Amino acid sequence: MTTASGSTGGLSLRINNFDLIRLVAASQVVVMHMLHYFKIEPSSGFERFLLKAFLNFPGVPVFFVISGFLISLSWERSGHP
Repeated sequence: MTTASGSTGGLSLRINNFDLIRLVAASQVVVMHMLHYFKIEPSSGFERFLLKAFLNFPGVPVFFVISGFLISLSWERSGHP
């Protein structure tokens, strides 16, 4: 049973959206590489819209900035590398 503080006995659960944002950023990079590798071109207007949306999302910088933030936060909490 999870308590309001997010703990289940000895386990501590983190409730935030950083993992979701990192997943979206990593997915963007994977999809863009797959489209380029397999030379897939959009055929309909909706597919072109999705491709433009994926191209305009900066997946790599978002992934690294959030990862750096989480690493520094973890280091700040623990006090040693």
